[in-house]
Amino acid sequence: MLRSLDRLILILTSRCNLNCTYCFQNRKTSRTMSRRELFPALDLARTSPVADFTVLFYGGEPLIEFPLLRQAVEYLEQGRALTKRYTYVLVTNGLLMDSPTVEFLSEHNFETMISFDGVRASQDLRGKDTFDVLDRLLERLPRDHSEFFQNRFSVNITLSPASIPFLADSVKYFLEKDVRDLGINPILNPSSEWNPSIAEQLDQQFAVLFKACLTHAEKTGVQPLSIFRGVRSSRTTQIGMKPLCGAASARTPAVDVDGRLYGCALFARSYQAHTSPLLDSDQSGAFEIGRISDPDMEKKLSQYRSRLARNPLLHEKRLKASSFGRCSDCPFLGRCFVCPVSIALIPGNADPHRIPDFLCDFNRISLKYQERMEQHPVGTSQLLRGDCPDDPIRRIEAKFYGPG
Repeated sequence: MLRSLDRLILILTSRCNLNCTYCFQNRKTSRTMSRRELFPALDLARTSPVADFTVLFYGGEPLIEFPLLRQAVEYLEQGRALTKRYTYVLVTNGLLMDSPTVEFLSEHNFETMISFDGVRASQDLRGKDTFDVLDRLLERLPRDHSEFFQNRFSVNITLSPASIPFLADSVKYFLEKDVRDLGINPILNPSSEWNPSIAEQLDQQFAVLFKACLTHAEKTGVQPLSIFRGVRSSRTTQIGMKPLCGAASARTPAVDVDGRLYGCALFARSYQAHTSPLLDSDQSGAFEIGRISDPDMEKKLSQYRSRLARNPLLHEKRLKASSFGRCSDCPFLGRCFVCPVSIALIPGNADPHRIPDFLCDFNRISLKYQERMEQHPVGTSQLLRGDCPDDPIRRIEAKFYGPG
């Protein structure tokens, strides 16, 4: 039992119905979590003394295993004490959100984040012939499930160098669709397409979407783009020698399809092969907590935290750098988010302090415009909690669990 646990990610399947070129999941398999692994994982939530427990369903594409997701919810709700509350979260590409599925998600108050890259030209880079499916979804949800759409639904754009020319138009598209919670995250994988001219394009796109978001906020009182809500202005948790994220403490642990527990879903092995020298120690279990069925899980969690307490990949932000210079010299040191896995994904990189240039570019430019938005009080009006770190798992953490 993990008595301190108040949230858990369940990787229901490593299968996916898309094959995005920029996805960090580089070894898709057909593996699915069995009931033998699912129910012991759910028992961590049922036996936790925490009154409000969050369960996040992830993949692959978790809705491929919608019957398993339904079973999980039913198992948790059976015999639930009146003092116990479950918050359900789903990260999905949205392609399988048919009417019965949405009915179930709405009925059980799921917080649902879909990955949707925007206008047709941008979404085609993710998956051909998927735009129309998601466009119809954004038409259907406000009409048939307005409360769900307005309060528990969000969209996340995954930005690659190839999709930068479409960024402003994509944001405008979502504003026109009245999406209330919108995030942008740069790809985790390094891109060979990055060059200095791309930074100029990105700045130009942010200049256009900045004006669109400011105008939208002035008209509606709502700022859908989470990076412009001004929350980061008070964030200091990543300055200095503090951890870059919650992976070292296993603040949001993930159960893989085989029942192995990791400190972060980005360490899970069922859908990726770790080839980085920075993750070689994973072969000996450095980034794995243990199996969900292990009776001494509290001890294993303590050992995991001790192993990673000084891991340079996850710590020492002031020592990190990109081609633009050292993080310690950057005015955005206390605001930007850097996923450690993005460092490990640089081909052949053995330096735990080398930040990917595209990620650094995105942070510097987006935070420059965030500062400008903060000069307009109406521009930073908030609808939901949290800011927008650079990948869906981190964004879920910030949105639902707060900083750190």
